[in-house]
Amino acid sequence: MSRDDFPLCEFEARRDAVRWHMSGAGLDWIIVTHPASIYWLTGSDAKSFISFQCLLISVADKELRMIVRISELAELQDDAVVDDVIPWGFHQA
Repeated sequence: MSRDDFPLCEFEARRDAVRWHMSGAGLDWIIVTHPASIYWLTGSDAKSFISFQCLLISVADKELRMIVRISELAELQDDAVVDDVIPWGFHQA
């Protein structure tokens, strides 16, 4: 799946549904780590099962932030509905 598989409004509706449930549960933030959930919310293949990655969702802030291994940065920027991608890992200048 990629962000081109559905209209943006579909991903926005999914985000809104998650935020609605978060609000009902009294949660300000959630950290999504399961690749299938990241895939459903962003369109990213989120194939990292070994290296840590997570999607950060706030009730108050409409932006999605994702923390990923630096080697996956370009793919997420090109293929996912994520507002801010925060890379981690080794980067040789």
